[in-house]
Amino acid sequence: MGSDTQEETKLASGAPEWIELHSDKSKAELVRTSEVEWKATSQAGGVYRKMIERQGTEKVARATTIVKFSPNQSFPRHVHDGGEEFLVLDGVWKDDYGDFGKYSYIRNYIGSGHTPSIGEEGCVILVKLRQMSLLSKGEPEHKNWGELTPIKAGGVYRKMIERQGTEKVARATTIVKFSPNQSFPRHVHDGGEEFLVLDGVWKDDYGDFPKYSYIRNYIGSGHTPSIGEEGCVILVKLRQMSLLSKGEPEHKNWGELTPDQVSNKGRAEEDGTKQVPLFSSPLESTSVRLLPKGSSLKVKVPKHGAEIFVVDGTFTSELGTHNQWSWCRVPNEEDEAKLFEINTLDDDVYVWVKEGHLASDEIGV
Repeated sequence: MGSDTQEETKLASGAPEWIELHSDKSKAELVRTSEVEWKATSQAGGVYRKMIERQGTEKVARATTIVKFSPNQSFPRHVHDGGEEFLVLDGVWKDDYGDFGKYSYIRNYIGSGHTPSIGEEGCVILVKLRQMSLLSKGEPEHKNWGELTPIKAGGVYRKMIERQGTEKVARATTIVKFSPNQSFPRHVHDGGEEFLVLDGVWKDDYGDFPKYSYIRNYIGSGHTPSIGEEGCVILVKLRQMSLLSKGEPEHKNWGELTPDQVSNKGRAEEDGTKQVPLFSSPLESTSVRLLPKGSSLKVKVPKHGAEIFVVDGTFTSELGTHNQWSWCRVPNEEDEAKLFEINTLDDDVYVWVKEGHLASDEIGV
């Protein structure tokens, strides 16, 4: 039977429309939700959504969505057949379990249920549905991490990029902003730590490191951070090192690799970029690169993939627009290098790259 006939039969039978949106998990994706329009849902009045990924029908789907609830809404009790987790982005979420303000993270396990009731503040959430597993049998029916605000973090703000684990222990990639004049107790890196200074100055036992500095603190190392009057912003990766990398020193840093230094001293590559190699081992390698303005480039992504973080500038790719402090992951499990096509705009682009590491034996969680 041809596909047109199948579709006609589907519609004639009254079967619900099947939706596939960014549902192929083997593909790298970038979604800028600021460019997605709010659309009213068909199931409840005063509720709007921006779909990020979806696989299923209108009523039942594996989905990641931003949902906006108008003030003073109430809804009937419902059960989460496939589980639910969400982050409160604005307003206050209210249900049987309590009231949860902005920055609260909630997990409702498979089979749990609740009766939402939205107050006068309204509410916006990022919600993931049907993305839990029956193999996670020890998980409680409900758990919440309430209002993880900057105040509770002691003048520290963050933007989570990727995370696997709990609030306290996780394999994570994060942008962290430290307010001026902060000091912190000494702590040890059980899974290692690497970071790039994006703004201000990082200060600890090992020295003072301004913008463009790259630091690696190996598994078991420790330090006592102290942030000065400039404040500081870093891109940090936690628990992504391996015990197999036994020759790595406790601490190593590459100080203040400015765009001018990369341009003047960097190694010229075939694709027209300038590159300064940083750390390298059989499990991973890192570098900073300067991509020339107004160029179409084909960046080689080796086996086991790459991550690219934009420190300064903007480029475009098949994923979309990568502006300042954008991060992307480009997987590749083929033996041959994959070409990732990018286009720079009116200015040079300074990027930090980590590659060949996505299958390494990390500490993780």
